[in-house]
Amino acid sequence: MKRIIDVREQIEFLTGHVKGAVNLPISRFQHDFEEITANFDKDDEIIIYCRSGNRAGMAEQYFRSMGFRNIKNGINKQHTELHHS
Repeated sequence: MKRIIDVREQIEFLTGHVKGAVNLPISRFQHDFEEITANFDKDDEIIIYCRSGNRAGMAEQYFRSMGFRNIKNGINKQHTELHHS
């Protein structure tokens, strides 16, 4: 299953995000990680993004350290449909 994780802060997420993305701000990452990923499979395709890629890089390392294997940092054209709240 494909999972899209937006690691920007909530205010950034609310200004627009990729359709279907879940907000897991890097500032709350370790605190909320288990709750957000409780139904994830270690082989799910996980796409992590932020504004510049820096926060997504940190999140990618954490996902890998928790045993997730199919992780992509960044968004390409097929994922760019934005949803504005």
